[in-house]
Amino acid sequence: MEEMGFDTQLEFVTSFIYKADLDNNLTEHEFDHVYAGRYNHSPQPNQIEAEDWKYVNMDFLKKDLESNPNNYTVWFKIIFNDVHTFLLNHLSK
Repeated sequence: MEEMGFDTQLEFVTSFIYKADLDNNLTEHEFDHVYAGRYNHSPQPNQIEAEDWKYVNMDFLKKDLESNPNNYTVWFKIIFNDVHTFLLNHLSK
């Protein structure tokens, strides 16, 4: 994951297709694949690839997603529950 400045083993979580109408008459229509992994250090993002990022725990993220859904992309809201469940069942062991 060179965009975030680290390399780690990834596991497939899910894939999905979604279509969302955005501002300015734009549409996203994507086939996305989601992978998860464990990394125990601070990311060092490539600022050309990642304009902004946050490093938070899942409890905070879940609450913030519920309180501020407009701060998150359409695809992230679609996959959050599947990824959260996957992390609880596979990576927290």
